[in-house]
Amino acid sequence: SVPQAGPGESWGDPAVSGAAQLAAVLLQPLDSGRSRWESWGLAAIEAPSVVGLPDEVHDLQYRIRTQGGSDIIWGRAPETDHPGEFSAEQKLQRMAEYHTVQGSFDDSPEAWIFDLREWKGILRERKSAQRDIAREPRTSTNQR
Repeated sequence: SVPQAGPGESWGDPAVSGAAQLAAVLLQPLDSGRSRWESWGLAAIEAPSVVGLPDEVHDLQYRIRTQGGSDIIWGRAPETDHPGEFSAEQKLQRMAEYHTVQGSFDDSPEAWIFDLREWKGILRERKSAQRDIAREPRTSTNQR
């Protein structure tokens, strides 16, 4: 989108605002002094296109791309109050636990899709499966 205001003012696009909220959360420093962004090998945030009504803005789903080409489906923006959505802290905890156990989100030569929205844990699926789990029902079991 193009900015709706001048320099130093809000961009005016709710998708950009949500992506900025997510970036702020991921750029907070850890005890090591490095940010989660650096420590976890993150490369980009995918902001969804806003194509619906203003009420649908709270349903925008964000993805994080890793340096190795894997995708992490974050879900709604960190400041959402949508019923059933995990908090940003809960999602960060899941990411931290996975990173601690596996060492990386890019721990194999193949790219993966990690879905943080599953209530039983992170859903992990090979990216080569080529289905969009952000739009399909989540029926798989917890895979770590």
